[in-house]
Amino acid sequence: MAQRSDMQLPASRYRILCLVGRGQFGRVYVARHRVSGRLVALKELDQIRFPTNKFLRELRFLLSLRHPNIVACEALEHTRTGRYLVMDYCEGGTLRALVQEDVRLSLPVVLNLTCEVLVGLKQAHQQGIIHCDIKPENILLNLSPTSWTARISDFGIARLGQELEAATRSGVGRSRTVEDSSQGNTGSPAYMAPERFYGEFSVCSDLYAVGIMLYEMLLGRRPFSGMPAELMSAHLNQPVELPLSLDEPLREVLHTALQKLPARRFKSAEQMLVALRECTVRLKQAALPQLETGVPLVPRQLLAPLDLTSSRAEQWQQQPLRLPLTALQVIAPASDTPLLCWAAKTQVGWRSLTSLFEFEPAFSCSQLTEQPDSSKTESSLERIPVVDLHAEVRSLHLSSQGCYATTQEGVYQVQPWAACRPLIEKQQDLVGALDPDGRWLAVASRQVLTLLSPLSGRLIRQLSLPESTYLPSLNVLDRHHLAIVCGGEQSQIQVLSRRGNCMEKFDLPMPITQAVTGRVPYHLLAASPREPKTLLLIDLKAFQVRRLFLGYLPTLLQSTPWGYIAAGARQTLTLLDPVGQIVGNLTLAGQPTAVIAHGPHHLLVATWAGTQGRLYYLDLSRLELELLF
Repeated sequence: MAQRSDMQLPASRYRILCLVGRGQFGRVYVARHRVSGRLVALKELDQIRFPTNKFLRELRFLLSLRHPNIVACEALEHTRTGRYLVMDYCEGGTLRALVQEDVRLSLPVVLNLTCEVLVGLKQAHQQGIIHCDIKPENILLNLSPTSWTARISDFGIARLGQELEAATRSGVGRSRTVEDSSQGNTGSPAYMAPERFYGEFSVCSDLYAVGIMLYEMLLGRRPFSGMPAELMSAHLNQPVELPLSLDEPLREVLHTALQKLPARRFKSAEQMLVALRECTVRLKQAALPQLETGVPLVPRQLLAPLDLTSSRAEQWQQQPLRLPLTALQVIAPASDTPLLCWAAKTQVGWRSLTSLFEFEPAFSCSQLTEQPDSSKTESSLERIPVVDLHAEVRSLHLSSQGCYATTQEGVYQVQPWAACRPLIEKQQDLVGALDPDGRWLAVASRQVLTLLSPLSGRLIRQLSLPESTYLPSLNVLDRHHLAIVCGGEQSQIQVLSRRGNCMEKFDLPMPITQAVTGRVPYHLLAASPREPKTLLLIDLKAFQVRRLFLGYLPTLLQSTPWGYIAAGARQTLTLLDPVGQIVGNLTLAGQPTAVIAHGPHHLLVATWAGTQGRLYYLDLSRLELELLF
């Protein structure tokens, strides 16, 4: 499936999937255990920048820490190519990635994540370990059904309480360690407590860093910025300004956590945790609306929709539309005249694109009425008969071999002027996906996945699927691989070869009802009914999952050459770029029911409102969108 790293650990129990990051002391890979299939993170420790004494130091810390809010060390891999810590893998990425998004975390999520960090610190402090480098980059995230679980990582520069006592007895300083001369004042200046710049530390130093993170998550910025020398001066001398826009309970917690003198801060993680939980109770009693959002992400700024219903659009009548269209495809037969293949309930039909639209306006729409426009001359293409498949058409698939329709009960090859050829019939609850080259076709029900050759109808392989509440989602990743998403309250993504061999398996803690592949290889954009206002962007190479704010539950997802399209129950079409950023919202006359990209920057969109439907042809390059084609 994915391109493998050139480096493979000889005789290793783990198979490297992908490089996912670079830490302070080496690279980090995501790998899979060869026997159990469990995903782990392999943390490479550079022997020059991370000598043996530091390596054994972090290993000692990690082996002594076992807690749901701390990234655990599972094992040690020591091979001829290097040394690796085998760590828990966190598919949600880092907290830094979240606070840098164009959206912000909702207040309940901010409070919950901060509490989880404090719970993890409480465990470490009870073991006599002070982290000394708490920052968003060192807070990793596991996906939960509607939010994330925070886990503290990277104890590479952590200090032991026993070292502080030894340093005090030896006269080195009240809280300066004997290792400071070799390590320096290591840390991240933006999150370092004032005493840390003098090489001193205590549990209060970690709590100061938590306060800076809380400030940043709430306000979208840190209290101090600048170069390291400027940050040092600000932390030592400049008071923290707490905006009046913050609620009083939050101001009280931050005021105590960010005191310059350690003695004036919270005395322990437990004390700060209690204060933050009391703050949450007080905010709930005040019935703040931001505590009732029900979504993990909130947009910093909403993108105003572009209303196409009020634009000056040239309209002309075409053939009647008696039913809402459910699927669209554009095919180019041997005559080189583009045909629009459409599906409406049980019927599949064709129309000539050149007779439907003029391509000059910024956009045009055709309001399909009861009578065709008699002023236009019908061509032979416009008289192509409609095929009735006697079951609701769910999707149309296009390949170099032609067009294929998947209904609730079967799969059919449908061609203009040709007889409809059934490939699968008399089944129940079917979904399908087709290789663009037309060499293999995947069809799934709730229990079985069938792979066959659409040309000969020959069965390639049939596989049993995990018990599924929702119909599986089938997505062609490339010419050789298919991703199938199935399950109920929890989902599983299986990556299969075209021969039906399972290459990878990934688990998600929420149901997935639909997913589409993206322009970026091995990326899926998915929707879950448990998260009605967000989307999931899934990277199947490194198995990293990002949440994207959408604002509504999508009923329609579609990939395009430049990104993705989403639509819901309202009259809005949302355009997203390949990384999931919203670049435009279009308001249409009716709910979008089908959409397809035509060429590099054109869209065909079918809508339905009441008893009337419209078919839009949009030239996105002429609309005011922040989109690169």
